[in-house]
Amino acid sequence: SLSRTVFIASFDGRVRSTNIEIGTTVFPGTLLGNIYAISAYEIRLPIADQDIPFIGLEFNGKQMSDDAQLNVSLFLGNEKFEGRVIRAEAEVGPITKMRSVVARIDNEKNTKTNSNPIAVGQFVQAEINGIEISNVFVLPRNMVRDESIWVVDSRMTLFNRPVNIIRYENEFALIDEGIDSGDRLLITRLSSLINGKKVTFELD
Repeated sequence: SLSRTVFIASFDGRVRSTNIEIGTTVFPGTLLGNIYAISAYEIRLPIADQDIPFIGLEFNGKQMSDDAQLNVSLFLGNEKFEGRVIRAEAEVGPITKMRSVVARIDNEKNTKTNSNPIAVGQFVQAEINGIEISNVFVLPRNMVRDESIWVVDSRMTLFNRPVNIIRYENEFALIDEGIDSGDRLLITRLSSLINGKKVTFELD
């Protein structure tokens, strides 16, 4: 009878939906409802095509070993949640048309440090720690135009030099070719920029 019927889940969770009502006849295999665990959440994060080479993951849908997982920070308003990227999906999302990684956050651990925990279905901003890049120069983005910069040589002559930009990050450009250690870069906007123009500078 109904009074002797008990449903027990193997985890702490919440009921997302129910498919039956009082008086409904059920049979073996009938889907009664949908529940989910609340101890930890998995969040799918779409990755832009230009960012994929800098994540260093193989998008095969397999669970990653602990030492291969990446740290991820999730932001919801002023709240910050820490988690780990546990796998990279093998398929392109049907809606986003982008590849995705899946991050796992320990809800119980983050609840201790955040007054407003993440709710299922909410959108969050994410920041993933990708690969480390060696031998790069980081310049203000406004110093780079048409993939080139202005350099002052030892004779105080101004000239334009092409550079290789591996990516932009907010207001900065990451450059791995075209700049040598010791180069003097033009950071002041001049009224005219001409190759071979003589310039002077003042020390503050």
